[in-house]
Amino acid sequence: MRLPDEQEERGMGIPVIYTIVAVSVFILIILAVVFMSNTRQSGREAAKNKDVEATPSPTPAKEGELAEGEADIETLYRENKLRAEDLDFWDMYSGSGAVTGEDGEENQETDEEQASASPDKSPGASASPGISPGALSSPGTSPDPSASPTPTHEPTEEEMAASGDYVQVTLRDGTKEWIEISEDIPRYTYDFTNLRISDGKMAYYQDGEKVSWLGVDLSKNSGNVDFEALKESGVDFVMLRLGGRGYETGLVSLDESFVNNITKAQSAGLEVGVTFFSQAVTAREAEEEAEFVLNNLIPYRISFPVAFDMEYIVNDESRIDILTKKDKTEIAETFLSRIELEGYRCVLYGGKNWLLGEIESEDLLAYYDVWLNEPGSVPEFPYQFKMWKYDTSQKIEGVENEAAYTISFVNYSRK
Repeated sequence: MRLPDEQEERGMGIPVIYTIVAVSVFILIILAVVFMSNTRQSGREAAKNKDVEATPSPTPAKEGELAEGEADIETLYRENKLRAEDLDFWDMYSGSGAVTGEDGEENQETDEEQASASPDKSPGASASPGISPGALSSPGTSPDPSASPTPTHEPTEEEMAASGDYVQVTLRDGTKEWIEISEDIPRYTYDFTNLRISDGKMAYYQDGEKVSWLGVDLSKNSGNVDFEALKESGVDFVMLRLGGRGYETGLVSLDESFVNNITKAQSAGLEVGVTFFSQAVTAREAEEEAEFVLNNLIPYRISFPVAFDMEYIVNDESRIDILTKKDKTEIAETFLSRIELEGYRCVLYGGKNWLLGEIESEDLLAYYDVWLNEPGSVPEFPYQFKMWKYDTSQKIEGVENEAAYTISFVNYSRK
């Protein structure tokens, strides 16, 4: 038997359950709608971000195109999102403080400029030990040898003396200087073991045959000369002083014995060459000296060369003391070229100190024959010479006063 109140409670329970279920379903539907809405929104944002990443970010306009190395770094930065700290390795490439501009020239930065231009280095970003800053280059390129210049070594006097590539000269003021031997001037090739000397007379032999000619240098200071006696003693030629310019007055004059000497020498059958002592201080004076020589040779035929002789005066001052090496070179060139223009052979006379220390050697020695004045058994003068006054003045048969022998490696009379 049920009570009336129990029947009413049963009737009301079912609607309540349905209501709860319905509310729950409604809430679930709302949650599902919200979830789906959020999911679509996230997808749109992701797609948008992807498009943003795929599109290159605008960069400030630059003059010209990026250099290849800069483009590589820019690409790495965009694709991999590199940080400034990750680029510290670049300091290894610029650590020398040198940057190369578009024109290929290297410009040096000061330490302050480097400090202001470079980002702060992280503790682990320094260059590897043992690698010099200038030794590295951009990836894919060869190291630049000029980035690390090789230190040069200044040779000592002992090294220069032993190398055979230098020769020492004594200058006008008494100072000594080492001169590097030029590769542009031919060296002499004589084998001095082939020299033979008898009674002061030198001869040079090749394959047992004499290939040299003996001469004597003569002037008014030689006194009376018996040219027949010279010829009989084995002398082949004489070099006669034609004239010279006064080292104080600057006047050009004929040697007092020239006419007598050349007449008798040619009568004796000796070959003849002439010398002129120059004290010209300008190219114009050198031309004047050359014309003087040419005019005084008109009556004669000579077979050996015309020699240009310029020297300082021992223990006295002279006109040429004021000249530079360039001046003396120009004067010698002017004289020799003018003589050569008239068909005569020329030689440049001088000692080792003059030829190497007082003129610009490469401008003369490579073009003109040399008559070397260097007493001794083996000359220190390194370059080719065609005539050699190998001894100081001595007593020579047929010459009143002392004179000096000269050997010629060329028979100019046959040329």
